[in-house]
Amino acid sequence: MLSDVVMPQMTGWKLAECIAARHSHARTILMSGYNEEASNLRAKHDNLVFITKPFNRQALAQAFEQAQQL
Repeated sequence: MLSDVVMPQMTGWKLAECIAARHSHARTILMSGYNEEASNLRAKHDNLVFITKPFNRQALAQAFEQAQQL
């Protein structure tokens, strides 16, 4: 799953938790423009990949490769 961290009605992490509850094999990539958000998420959750916006195609491809290894 690829999602932004900040969304109008639900955070990206909450969405990832909901999906993981139904599909335990789901992999998560979260993105945000806030570097401090990345640090907080990495410290709490080692089972996701975080990418900071803005990013290019190569960085996104690397994030997908990392997620496949989780």
